[in-house]
Amino acid sequence: MSIAGVIRTLTSLQEKGLLGRYAIMGGVATAVYMTPISTEGIDIIVEVASDSEFVSVFRNVGTVAERIVGLHHVIDGTKVQLFPSNTKPIYAEALDKAVVAQAEPGVQTRVVRREHLIVMLLESFRLKDRFRILELWSGANEKKVRDLIRKHDDTQQTLARRFASLLQSRS
Repeated sequence: MSIAGVIRTLTSLQEKGLLGRYAIMGGVATAVYMTPISTEGIDIIVEVASDSEFVSVFRNVGTVAERIVGLHHVIDGTKVQLFPSNTKPIYAEALDKAVVAQAEPGVQTRVVRREHLIVMLLESFRLKDRFRILELWSGANEKKVRDLIRKHDDTQQTLARRFASLLQSRS
């Protein structure tokens, strides 16, 4: 996987005005905060205000991709999936609060903060996500995580229940 190649390509699209702000999330972002775990590609939140704008961004990225496989663009041999910031409030907030980090030696990009990653991982809650949450938790701001859970949880408090059960299981 070539993270640097993907970042260079996306930066080039930004410079041409074909892509707005973006931030890396998912497995690649977690690798900034902890020992990397295998991941199949790079997940990117892209700033858009509408579905039609997202379609335009998707097409723009497609012009520089080697190919498109399902919803993934293949850039520099790496699968890249774009997530529109307007589909979930957590995406928009995570994009706004993203930090600059070194994704690879000499390659900086914006990545989602660990507290937002934890909440996003609570949504998907696969086995590998549970492991990542526990690893990320050790360096997270507890108050921020709990505030984000309250802010982005559903009426059944799914995220809060999942988080409590995870913390309980490690005791």
